[in-house]
Amino acid sequence: MAALLLTTALAGPAAAGPMVPFRGTIEGTEDFDFDHPSGIDLKISGSGGGNATRLGNFTATWVGDITFGEEFQPLERTFVAANGDELWSTGFGAGTEPDPDQFVVENYDIIGGTGRFEDATGSFTVERTVFNVSPPFTDLETVGSFDGFISTVGSTKRFQAVPEPASMTLALGCVLGLVTCVRRRTKGR
Repeated sequence: MAALLLTTALAGPAAAGPMVPFRGTIEGTEDFDFDHPSGIDLKISGSGGGNATRLGNFTATWVGDITFGEEFQPLERTFVAANGDELWSTGFGAGTEPDPDQFVVENYDIIGGTGRFEDATGSFTVERTVFNVSPPFTDLETVGSFDGFISTVGSTKRFQAVPEPASMTLALGCVLGLVTCVRRRTKGR
């Protein structure tokens, strides 16, 4: 019985189907390049890191081509897990007018990766703030979080999930509950 409860608790949302939660936090810096020669108004490039389900500790890079007056801007974001596995995504985003901070929402589709993310699919949304957007528009601090779903069904690599804190709390609660029941039963004899 204890093994069944513990297995269920640790399996968490992954047991429900092929799509599992993909969420985390991210912080980093980004630069705005207004002199980019490609004909766009602004190129954004950023880098940072954080912690996420399915990734653990990671680093990330992102780029975007901004054309003023267009509602959604094309973006690319790459995550690199501690073991070097990469997760690739493309999407669109939009931000508020800086005053002096800027709130940004980005929607991504997962398009694959390397290692355990080779055949990954899914989608996620990043919500973040870029602080103190002002000249020289370099090393702008950004902090945020992301939430979505990921699936690696069909991957030839083993998909290793990092347990979510809620799953670990549930598992610990089950174990402590079982220990309490066994102790009470032993004392009652």
